[in-house]
Amino acid sequence: MRSDALNKNSNIYNTQPSAVGFISANIDLSDDAENVKNRTWFIDATGVTSITIPDPGEFNAGDWIRFVVKAAIAGDMTIKTETADSDMYGSLHGSGGAAYASNADTANKDKIVYDVSACTGSAGDMGDELYLLSDGTNWYCRGFSVADVAWVFGDQ
Repeated sequence: MRSDALNKNSNIYNTQPSAVGFISANIDLSDDAENVKNRTWFIDATGVTSITIPDPGEFNAGDWIRFVVKAAIAGDMTIKTETADSDMYGSLHGSGGAAYASNADTANKDKIVYDVSACTGSAGDMGDELYLLSDGTNWYCRGFSVADVAWVFGDQ
């Protein structure tokens, strides 16, 4: 690699595309896996939001997606896989640290709902996040929220 590519004073420093995206309404990200993976998505939505993500088979093992609540949101939010036969495994944690929802071995859990009624003032809590990691077959999840039951596994 050329040394000027690593130099912050060079015009070609950090030529990677932005690894950040913003979501403010219902969105289907499933048709563009290349531009979805390995990116943090900030969510700033005023109503019920549905986010459809690609199936894990469209990602390489180790690719990820991260969602962060950027501002209080007024309605529940669903993050679901493109097809109902893609499974999500992992654990969802609240402010107490202990997992309040987990899916270690149950099939047919292909969506995660962010329930704002469990959040402060019935609005999404800024900084709550969901991290999804693909092994090329399944999604492995880790969610954190201020409220103890904000993230919940579900079936489409």
